[in-house]
Amino acid sequence: MHGLPGEVQAARVRWPVAYWGLGWEIKGTKAKHWTGNLTSPQTFCHFGAAGTLLWADPSIELAAAIFANRATFHGWPFVPPRWAKLSDALVAAVR
Repeated sequence: MHGLPGEVQAARVRWPVAYWGLGWEIKGTKAKHWTGNLTSPQTFCHFGAAGTLLWADPSIELAAAIFANRATFHGWPFVPPRWAKLSDALVAAVR
């Protein structure tokens, strides 16, 4: 798997190697990722400007959909660190 430098400007995050695939973001080796620390590098996700997040981790057969109604670009404090905490809690609960 190869990656290119990339960023998500709305979240003010930049990675030297960022994996992407047909509209989905692939976690890969990214640190401080919104899908948490307990999801695998195979995790793929997509988040929207309305504060929603969808991710799936095929290695543990788990997916999460988080819906919101407040835009991330308005400084809503739920993203991305709180997404990561919630995602870690979900994975921990399943394990």
